[in-house]
Amino acid sequence: MFFFSYAPYWLIILTSIAVSFLLYKLDKPFLSRKILHIASISACALATQVTTSETYWSFVVQLFGATTVLWFAVLKGVFKTNGRKSWGIAYFPSVLMVLVLLFPNRLMEVGLSFTILAWSDGLSAILGKVSNRFLPTWNQINWGSDTKTVFGSVAFGITTFICLWCSDVLKLNNNDFGFKITFVLFLSISSALVEMISSKGRDNIWVPLWVFFCIPIAEHWNLIHDLGVWVVVAVVVFGLVTTAMKWLHISGVFFALILGALILLKGLPILPVLVFFTVGSLASKLTKNNKSDEKQSKPRDAFQVIANGGWVGGLAFLSGIYPDSFVVFEALVYVSMSVALSDTLSSELGMFFKGTTWSITTFKSLPKGVSGGVSFAGSLFGFFGALIIATLALSQISGGASLFMKVVFWGFGGMLLDSVIGDLFQKRYKLGYKVSDVGEKKLNQKQRVLNNDQVNLISNGVVLLACFLFSL
Repeated sequence: MFFFSYAPYWLIILTSIAVSFLLYKLDKPFLSRKILHIASISACALATQVTTSETYWSFVVQLFGATTVLWFAVLKGVFKTNGRKSWGIAYFPSVLMVLVLLFPNRLMEVGLSFTILAWSDGLSAILGKVSNRFLPTWNQINWGSDTKTVFGSVAFGITTFICLWCSDVLKLNNNDFGFKITFVLFLSISSALVEMISSKGRDNIWVPLWVFFCIPIAEHWNLIHDLGVWVVVAVVVFGLVTTAMKWLHISGVFFALILGALILLKGLPILPVLVFFTVGSLASKLTKNNKSDEKQSKPRDAFQVIANGGWVGGLAFLSGIYPDSFVVFEALVYVSMSVALSDTLSSELGMFFKGTTWSITTFKSLPKGVSGGVSFAGSLFGFFGALIIATLALSQISGGASLFMKVVFWGFGGMLLDSVIGDLFQKRYKLGYKVSDVGEKKLNQKQRVLNNDQVNLISNGVVLLACFLFSL
């Protein structure tokens, strides 16, 4: 009986599939995909918002069934875009199911997140494609493996603004017009940036997650709003200084500001993040002529900011959901930055100082700068990086010698883990008679699928999880 509660929404999805199929037959494949995207995800979002305690498990079962079918269909090549499998259509029900299971008391917020994914992502893609017909090349943005458009990203932000403004889900401590408009602008712009750097359908993962976990910030938005013009001044100065010194790319500036706002709003320590950013940026200037990595000595972009600081942002979210564990999250911020600084100093200063570099897994000689290579100087400076953050932790939060040793151990261990993952799974290329992390001819090794940013993100996340479990 409960299954019939969602009949109208399944009818919308089935109708959108039929319309999409018709458009495809009329040689309108792009419009076909986007109509299906908007209608099907909107139906799922509406179904989430009308789910009650009586129909909850029925909804979960149906989501599980739909997710299983879609993953199987994509694996079999039923859904394809430009010759590649369309994983995005399997990603969104998976994320929806996880959020519904983990947060049964926040279904209205889950529904709003997927409403934004449906309309903002769908309309931005359509309008972005149209804009390419009459706007010059500056309209195109090539981040990741997909090409996005400035016009499309602006459309995404405007549509998100409208969805948020019309929703009654946001719970602001002060419902004053100024409070609401500044928060909605923040979430609209940041969501558009998240979509902009997502590729291969992964925006179906990151956009709803970003919106969902940012919504609780509204309750503390007065902390930023009350500062008013000083926030604007600080943001402008930070952006100008970091871009002028070539420490951050413009995309990196945006995401660094978002990360900083999350940390400050949740009351987590910002100092270790600033120390990592400053010391790491200075160290990278020592190897400005090194070309072993395509991003070597270039301003950090959004991907690098997320790879090194993304987990701290995640800790900020979790500290809001589980306030009783704030002390644990506070300590984990230092561990995360210890891993990041240890890895950065090991890599940058290891290349700067002369010495033999060898593979951490095979102990064979490697050219300097190649992923997975370690040297005595690099390891020494990696330990020194972990020591810096551990000393900072000792002076800023309680924990004594035990905390100090943990931050050093996990920081240095994270650097070694990063080298192991890089040596086993990071892409390598042929460069003359040597191997390199950059080049045109990729070595034929199927397991090497990661880039440096992904290696950094994975190693930092694994260390944080291990540290947390051992602490328990």
